Amino acid sequence: MFNPVQLQNVQRQLNAVDLTPHPGLLYGFHPEDDRRPQAIKQAMSSVYEEKLEALTSLIKANEGDGELVAAYQAKIAKETGGRDVRCDPGFQNTLRAATRNILLELDKDLRQNQYAWLCAPHLTLADLFWAVSLVRLKYLGLAKLWSDLPTIDAYLERLLELPSVQSEVLASTISSMPRSDYLAA
Repeated sequence: MFNPVQLQNVQRQLNAVDLTPHPGLLYGFHPEDDRRPQAIKQAMSSVYEEKLEALTSLIKANEGDGELVAAYQAKIAKETGGRDVRCDPGFQNTLRAATRNILLELDKDLRQNQYAWLCAPHLTLADLFWAVSLVRLKYLGLAKLWSDLPTIDAYLERLLELPSVQSEVLASTISSMPRSDYLAA
């Protein structure tokens, strides 16, 4: 069971992970330091165009359903926005800066922590969310964003010792994604 403070901390951590710009980091082409696996870079070079084509086809196939068409149009607007900034140096630097700030908060929370885990004496959903997020970032070559924060490295190592994280986060990432030099088997 959680006390109200622990529950509030779990929710704050879930929000932090949710605000981490994972899609922009996955889809975006950083002009000076794109560490993503080559296969990901290649796939992402046309991903927005493919999504826009599929959405346009869905609009045509469902033209009689105004609500669905409106939802597809909203998604087209969102995907077009992503396409337009995927190679923008300023935007890519902003994404990394935002991620770095989120990681600095995680580091501070870990250093001030009084529990065995991030928000409570036991594992919580916040820890599992962070496991997924940190593995994703590491896969993309972005562990450098916390290379000067050893508390985060130690936390990730503890998370990676959990059998569920090993099989459902780490192993599934390695088996379902192109090889990454940053996340070896």
